[in-house]
Amino acid sequence: MDIVMTMIIVILYFGVILAAVPVVLKVFLKVPSEFVRKFQHIGFASSVFIFSERNHIWWEVVLMIVIFGIIIFFFMWLIEKAPHYKKVFVDRDKKGGEMKISLLMAMGVFAILFTLFGGLLPNASYTFVVISVMSWGIGD
Repeated sequence: MDIVMTMIIVILYFGVILAAVPVVLKVFLKVPSEFVRKFQHIGFASSVFIFSERNHIWWEVVLMIVIFGIIIFFFMWLIEKAPHYKKVFVDRDKKGGEMKISLLMAMGVFAILFTLFGGLLPNASYTFVVISVMSWGIGD
């Protein structure tokens, strides 16, 4: 049940922080696109706190990350086909796909870090995952 609740929290978090707020910033408040991109980077990186605090078994966290990665991939694949995608979301690739690929790569890094610090180094702490992600910075 804890996995389901965490997935709901992650989906709500991503829906608000990575979709709703950037749309409001870009479309309604006319905030520059690069600021919106940085907001999304910080918002995505901060999601590591949800994954690290809500679960204690590393493979459950990795499973959730993989499931969420699949969900977000197909959601982004559908959204990128919308005619107003570029007006609403920040994507520097002319054909679209930058945000989808970036999210998948980041989810892969999250999964690797949780596997390393939770599974392969059992005496390590999820704190190392958080430190690794936060030291990653705010993206390119």
